[in-house]
Amino acid sequence: MTVVFRALALLLLVVCAVWLPVLWHWQHSRRDVSTADVVYWLVVLPALLFAACVLLRWAWRAVVLPGMAQASPNASPAPAQAPGPNAPADARAGSRPALLLASAVHLPGATGVEALDEALREQTVQPGPDAELTNHEGLPLHTARCELSMDVVAHDPAIAQASPRTARALATLMSVMQDLAAGWPVRPAAEGDLPAVRLLVHLPDEVAGAERESAHAWLQAQAPAWLEGIARVVEVWLHGGPGVGLWQHAESVLAVLERERRPDLLLVAAAQSELDPDLLDRWDTEQRLFDAQRAPRGRMAGEGAAALLVASASWARQGGVRGEASNALLEPASAAVLACLHRAVRTERSQPVDAPGRVNSEALERTMSAVLAAQGLPPEGVQALCCDVDRHGVRNGELFAAVIARLPHLDAIQDVRALAAGCGHQGTVGLLANVALAAHGVAQSGADDSDRPSPCLVLHLDDPRWRLGLLVSAPEPSPVSV
Repeated sequence: MTVVFRALALLLLVVCAVWLPVLWHWQHSRRDVSTADVVYWLVVLPALLFAACVLLRWAWRAVVLPGMAQASPNASPAPAQAPGPNAPADARAGSRPALLLASAVHLPGATGVEALDEALREQTVQPGPDAELTNHEGLPLHTARCELSMDVVAHDPAIAQASPRTARALATLMSVMQDLAAGWPVRPAAEGDLPAVRLLVHLPDEVAGAERESAHAWLQAQAPAWLEGIARVVEVWLHGGPGVGLWQHAESVLAVLERERRPDLLLVAAAQSELDPDLLDRWDTEQRLFDAQRAPRGRMAGEGAAALLVASASWARQGGVRGEASNALLEPASAAVLACLHRAVRTERSQPVDAPGRVNSEALERTMSAVLAAQGLPPEGVQALCCDVDRHGVRNGELFAAVIARLPHLDAIQDVRALAAGCGHQGTVGLLANVALAAHGVAQSGADDSDRPSPCLVLHLDDPRWRLGLLVSAPEPSPVSV
């Protein structure tokens, strides 16, 4: 109906723009108007102008806007096709997947990737009425709350003035970092020769100003303690903005490490907590939170953290397995690489998903097709999908339509891990958690089947405009013998 109303409005505008000056001219010139004049000036001319406007609008959206998006430095890069066997070596190297070495998650109802996968599969975790937070009517809000011990950050002077949401986010971050350190896969071959790690941490934009600076200083002070004796932290970045930007930042760092042939590791982490009374009061006023009467498609606030330890594609050849450039030793090499993370594809929607009107899945379908095409994989090659949608919002409708169109062999309920349906809204944390879930699913499929494990598709739909997709596949056999 919106398209019809827009077309009628445009037609009315064109008719007025033609009729008013024509009738005014005829009246003041005292012209003897014939039937041919009426047909030509009042019927044919407005119809031609209306058709021209429609064609110009189509050309603008189909040709000009995509060209501007590709030329913009902030735009998403065009989906890359997989290089052929005759492609230059640099092109083939750039298409090699990154290596996932370890992961950790701390989300509502589950600590650890295996526990999270089981909870989502059995549907034993889901948002529910909060015991502490209420809406403007005094009714409990539907939230997903982590089991946290705030003692670890409550007495830290660096974040003593932090808001509740920042303190809870940092507490969950500390939890996943400790879990990741406990299962650290890289061991130094010689005492004192520790692998270099670059830490990329995402905190929501609501953590701003002096509070964000304090959080950054806290991370710089805590990171070496978290990895003491197992790695040396050489750099700590604090990232904001959407999860699409975080993943793009991570891929650019890995590309630099591979280009410079450095065996450094990248630790990507994200933490957030939306369980803040002031923040939720504002969202409740804006009707952004779930309410069965006022906002049945609203979000259910959540909190959590996730971390991924990632290496560049040629990390093993650069000394990551047996030290030539470094003495870091991976034991055993074949078991330590959890999965391969192929290059992500980013696509922009024509309008935000929350805009009024029918939900369009075109951008998400293009993302899914580009991910599969880049690896030369048919749709039937994907047997599972992990994403960060819930089961009641507009993004679920977008995902459902895209799965039916591009992966019709999948069951949109049974074969899809919908993270937000069990753990509430997770933002950027959901992207990292889904990558960890996908890697776990690939490993499980390899254990259950005699054939090569099936890849898993990860989709990130949290951003109103941008859609991100990447393929997680089983690791290749290590080219280096240990």
